[in-house]
Amino acid sequence: MIEVKEGDEVRLFESYYSGSRQPGGQPGIVKSVRRTLFDAEFNGNGTFTRTFRLEDGYLNEKNSRTYVKTVAQAEQDVRYNNAMNRLQHHKIAVRDGHKLDLDQLEALVALLDTFEAEESA
Repeated sequence: MIEVKEGDEVRLFESYYSGSRQPGGQPGIVKSVRRTLFDAEFNGNGTFTRTFRLEDGYLNEKNSRTYVKTVAQAEQDVRYNNAMNRLQHHKIAVRDGHKLDLDQLEALVALLDTFEAEESA
């Protein structure tokens, strides 16, 4: 469940988004919140408003792949992706379904980076 209130900032993600997708999604503002839905306004090619489900943050349309996240959720996703990319740089593969939380992943990356710094010194 996504927890938002009127005036909160959210980020829009679209799976079919083409071009240079900015990390962290497209910024928008929550305009109204109802019992099961909320409306958010975005500025892209003009201003547009979309209705999303509070249950999962997805656009209130059948089979939609468009969704929103809170700013904190979007920032956490960026941190997670950065940590996973750094682990791949160190040739470490982490399987889906792993039990490491974000802080543990970032600590592992920091540890590996110290070894890399020592080797290059």
